Amino acid sequence: MTRLLIIFFVTITTMVSAEQQWQRSLPGGFEAKGSLTTDIITLTDTIEVTLVLTAPQGYHPNPDALARNLVEDGEIPNPNIKIVSHQASTEGSKTTITFTLSPLKSGRHLLSFRDITFKSEEHAKNPVTLLSGIFSIDVTAPNTTIPLPVAAVLPLENRPILDLDAANQQELANDAMMAPEHNRSVLLNRSFPWHYLLLYPLAIIIIYGACRLVVTTFQWLWKPAPPPSATEVATQALKHLETSDRVAKGDVDGFLIELTEVIRRYVENAYHIAATDMTTEEFIQHLAKTKESPFDAETREKLVQLLAYADQVKFAQQPATPETCATALDYARQFILRT
Repeated sequence: MTRLLIIFFVTITTMVSAEQQWQRSLPGGFEAKGSLTTDIITLTDTIEVTLVLTAPQGYHPNPDALARNLVEDGEIPNPNIKIVSHQASTEGSKTTITFTLSPLKSGRHLLSFRDITFKSEEHAKNPVTLLSGIFSIDVTAPNTTIPLPVAAVLPLENRPILDLDAANQQELANDAMMAPEHNRSVLLNRSFPWHYLLLYPLAIIIIYGACRLVVTTFQWLWKPAPPPSATEVATQALKHLETSDRVAKGDVDGFLIELTEVIRRYVENAYHIAATDMTTEEFIQHLAKTKESPFDAETREKLVQLLAYADQVKFAQQPATPETCATALDYARQFILRT
């Protein structure tokens, strides 16, 4: 990770201000110097990169590995430049390697040996690695004189030229001859686009904010309605029971039993008391034991009387009257609204 960060900052620095030579060293007598003959060439020219390496006795560089590093990224060949030849000579502790390069594409190209490794003759010693500097080369199209007629500027050889008059042929030839100079001036004046470093994060922040706004808006618009409260559920159940005509049909016992079930479900949903799972006696004992009862003494007493009366109708077969049912319904409605 540290090496990648170093390469990144070195690359940015090189793009802003290209260097034609660099020097790297490590304690123990390890040193590497790199230099270019020039940093501006055309597609038809070659360029020489000279690498002077110094190492203590017993350590040697690998010229073939350095050549691969120069024109390959891992196992992927560099599509912009190729090595025509390289020569190496050793004098004492210094090894000089000269690489002759030929460009394949116009534009600004970055060259680096990446890792410069010195291997020891003794296998027990670890190799020593220096981090290479970076060269920047500007490659322009060749500046050649194009004679009339201008068949030489056409993309394919021996292609017949269009039927142009002399003035048009001269204008086309002038444009072709000026193009390399224009491209070269563009490359020389080109600077690193620092404004993109500010525009890209700003654009990302704006897009993220817009997405959050859209998501929040849809969540607000499609927010589901809250579930009905225990009071609303119980009130709706009492209305349904009142309009069921069970009393008119003579089912006063069933009406009264259903009424007490509505009250039990209301107490369970509103106060989290398992009233539907308790017998009347258990429910009464639970209310008596609860120190902070949700009901006052009068309300609790009437509730106990209603539940006890319903049990007598249900289990002791005590008859219920329509008037009793009406009174019980009115009490249940007041009980729910008060609590």
